[in-house]
Amino acid sequence: MRKTTLITLSLVLLMAGVFGALYYGPKFGKTALVNELSEKFLADVQFKDFRQASLYHHKLERDRVDIGRTIEKLFLMKPEMLDIREFRIIKSEVDGSRARVHLEVKFQRLNVKDKPEEGEIILYFMKRNPDCPIGGSCRGGLCFDEFDKKILRPKKKKKDKKKNVNKEGDTVEPELTELNYSCTDGAEDQWFMNLDSTLKEKRYNH
Repeated sequence: MRKTTLITLSLVLLMAGVFGALYYGPKFGKTALVNELSEKFLADVQFKDFRQASLYHHKLERDRVDIGRTIEKLFLMKPEMLDIREFRIIKSEVDGSRARVHLEVKFQRLNVKDKPEEGEIILYFMKRNPDCPIGGSCRGGLCFDEFDKKILRPKKKKKDKKKNVNKEGDTVEPELTELNYSCTDGAEDQWFMNLDSTLKEKRYNH
């Protein structure tokens, strides 16, 4: 193979490597923001700052986000007994307005295991309007759904939790008010964590 051909091939491979790093690397490309959010979220969980960890979720959903209780349910132990040692991003993907980030986590369940364990978790994100419910878009200061209908605010949930579920135990959709969701025109969509998909119930005490 001629020397000039080898040089050209080397340059092509080098450029391909640079492009790949920029496009798929943790600190660059279209996945960079969700990667950064994932690292910040786990760092907050690592230091038991659950209030800050809830701020990666949409403001309309933060009132039902209890990360400490969710961790207790998942690991069957109090959050303060879970010591997250290290974590790193394995890979991440963006598909339009959806994203997921795979992380490898080293942790120890204090008073349960003598040595640290390793596991993989996936954090899911959705890109959505910062003021509107899921699927909503802003126009003229009001939120509209996918069918171009104004989104109405629901009535407050009843204090008696039993009245918010049916006989089968499923959550009952709340009645709607006549009030619309307001929003800021021109506000760009942002990435928010989708907690319902992220923290699936799973037993770790095997």
